[in-house]
Amino acid sequence: MINKAMSYNERAVLETIWRLGPIPRCDIADSTGLTPAAVTGIVRKLLDYELINFSVARLGGRGQPSQPISINPDGAHSIGVGFTYKTLEVALVNMSGAIVEYANVPLDSPTLESIAKKTLEVSAKLTRRRGLQVAACVGLGLTLSGNFGLGRNEMLTHGRYPSFENLDIVWAFEQHFPIPVYLERDDVSATIGESMHGIAQPFSTFLMIHLKHGIGAGVMVNGRPLRGAHGNAALIGPLWPSVDGQRRPSGEDLLETLREAGIEIHDYSELSSLNSNEIPAMKGWLRRAGQQLSAGVNTVSRMFDPEAIVYGGDLPPEIIQILMSSFEFDRYYKPRHPRPRLMCSTLGSKAALIGGASIPIFNTFFASAEFDRMSRTRASIKIDQAQKA
Repeated sequence: MINKAMSYNERAVLETIWRLGPIPRCDIADSTGLTPAAVTGIVRKLLDYELINFSVARLGGRGQPSQPISINPDGAHSIGVGFTYKTLEVALVNMSGAIVEYANVPLDSPTLESIAKKTLEVSAKLTRRRGLQVAACVGLGLTLSGNFGLGRNEMLTHGRYPSFENLDIVWAFEQHFPIPVYLERDDVSATIGESMHGIAQPFSTFLMIHLKHGIGAGVMVNGRPLRGAHGNAALIGPLWPSVDGQRRPSGEDLLETLREAGIEIHDYSELSSLNSNEIPAMKGWLRRAGQQLSAGVNTVSRMFDPEAIVYGGDLPPEIIQILMSSFEFDRYYKPRHPRPRLMCSTLGSKAALIGGASIPIFNTFFASAEFDRMSRTRASIKIDQAQKA
């Protein structure tokens, strides 16, 4: 267990191992610019922290066989938390981004205080299953649908949780949790999840389209999430204004379309049981929504010039695939223009949860967090300090 803050060089070595491992010490030195002797000393400390392991030895050209170094998946854990309509999702995630414990439980009350208490109760059960305590986790990443208000710990949740209005959400959770709490939009969390553990790992610049209650998006630029001045960059919903009776092509829109056809669906997971070819209303929605998304996403794509466009969210993968098949590059890209790759999320509806849980790990262990904290809380501290100076 780490009992002190890690140095920048220790985090630089750990991040290199995390991103490039299994990796021998000589390659760590080349990647970080540290001397071999310094790397050897840091590796010894990281072994003491139980954050890394030696992999199966491989033979070198001469002398002793090299021992590539890998991240120890169980070296640290963090908690990801998210909400759906009437349920609470909590995941315990390890250093490799794998969900090692998961719970989806009903919410009896939508108040912030009751949700914080329920989250602690569920988190305690999940950590006990792994022989851990909540206090042993590096942090909690809370991911919500909505956008940030004037306060960096305040989120406007589009009417889903009216009791959250004008409340410091991070503070409310910190009253119950003995670990740092981070708050992020679910579309940005999903983007972080895909970047760190999903299909977008090879890309430093990509666009994530997140279909849930509304249409969200996240943009990774040179390996960092684009946030904007208030954390609200890439809120692309206004590209589809509700005019002349035409609704925004969102998950909420699909559920409303099905309800109008007499089909009651209460959660997105239930959509997997439907055959779109046998339901005219759903087939029509897929055709219309696919065309709407194609036009809007192409516009956003031309603005950011991504290497890839990743579709994901809470809709089932089969629906995401159909929407992707409607995408039209030819209308917006000339033949010689480079085109982004079109991809479907490999993390699915868990992308935001995994991404949210990854934020505490990034902030605690990675050297690049010195330059770009994946945390609104840290950004607020820096701004407050600058204003007081």
